[in-house]
Amino acid sequence: MAAGRPIIACLRGEGSRLVVEAKAGLAVPAEDAAALADAVLKLHGMSVMEREQMGRQGQAYFRTHFDHDHLVEQLIDHLGYVSQQRVNA
Repeated sequence: MAAGRPIIACLRGEGSRLVVEAKAGLAVPAEDAAALADAVLKLHGMSVMEREQMGRQGQAYFRTHFDHDHLVEQLIDHLGYVSQQRVNA
C-alpha cells in the first residue's frame, strides 16, 4: 500500500479485508487460480486513472493506519493508560 500501486491480494482473512477496505486493489481467495487470473485481467482492463486512484487510496490508508509515528503514539497512549490503571488499582 505504501508504494502507491494497485494490489492484487490472493489470500484470505485480514490482509484481504484491508485491501478491500482501503479500496487499494482487488482481493481474491487464496489458491483460486481462476479468480486470480480474472483479477489480473480486470486490473489490466482498468484505465490508468482507475489504477492510479487505487494506488492513492492505498497510500492514504497506509498513512492513516500504519504510519510508524502514528503507531508509536498509539502504543505510548495505550501503555500510559495501562500504567495509570495499575496505579489506581
